[in-house]
Amino acid sequence: MTQPSDASQLVAQLLAEALRKAQGEPGVLVRDVPHLDPDAVIPSLSTLLAEGIDLCIAYLDATAADRARAPGVTEDIFTTSIEQAEIWRNTRNLDALIVVITKSDTRQVDFVGRLLSGRSLEAPGSSY
Repeated sequence: MTQPSDASQLVAQLLAEALRKAQGEPGVLVRDVPHLDPDAVIPSLSTLLAEGIDLCIAYLDATAADRARAPGVTEDIFTTSIEQAEIWRNTRNLDALIVVITKSDTRQVDFVGRLLSGRSLEAPGSSY
């Protein structure tokens, strides 16, 4: 694990604050955020879990899985798979906030954005 930059630490703190405020929402999609570093973000998410905030975390960065060894971050609430985020979204009575974190803006991420917002998964004229 590398030491995160000051900018990455600040981004992680701001993300944690935004997630505290997002409680009660079906989910949050975090994308295209500069200085998004798993070495800073995952410990910040671990702190939220320790505060009793329920999260299901889909960090769509293969390197994040190795860094997810933080207190409270277990395999049942952490994944690098977008498909698991879909499973969580379709789980009845799931009280946890689903957090999807990615650096890229792809069709797959757009799909998750619609999934988390509760909008229809198939827009007219789409090829999903």
